[in-house]
Amino acid sequence: AEAEVPEGQVALSDSFQFFFYSRVAFCATFACLFMCNARLFAQLQALLLGTVPLRFILLSLLSEGLTILGFYLASIAYSLFYQAAIVHAAEASMSQLLNLLVAFCLQHLCSIGRESAAKGVKTKLVSFVLVTGGLFLCGEDGQGVRRR
Repeated sequence: AEAEVPEGQVALSDSFQFFFYSRVAFCATFACLFMCNARLFAQLQALLLGTVPLRFILLSLLSEGLTILGFYLASIAYSLFYQAAIVHAAEASMSQLLNLLVAFCLQHLCSIGRESAAKGVKTKLVSFVLVTGGLFLCGEDGQGVRRR
């Protein structure tokens, strides 16, 4: 039986708990790495002293934020869907498409990155649509109800 949650409070889901503790462990691991490795520590100091341009820091923060959001959403998808292989295929397809869109935008709007990294938009978009369609078909039982 589940523990009762007092009125006005929300219980933390298993997915969120895993997400939270894995992020705490991730940060602790990297803090130890940066403190124990002199070369990494010097790079951290250079970052904190402002020798790295702000646009690279902001792009890195945006990238990490999107990665964390994707990790959280993927952990929810894996816990809700009964076929992990299908979820993995959809996750890989979405990741490939989003990486391509980011590379395309950075190349054409900011002139950052290789031109070759921003090619193949149509092919990867079609791949994304097909995999997503397959995920939808595998999740439906013909009556509009998702199976678990």
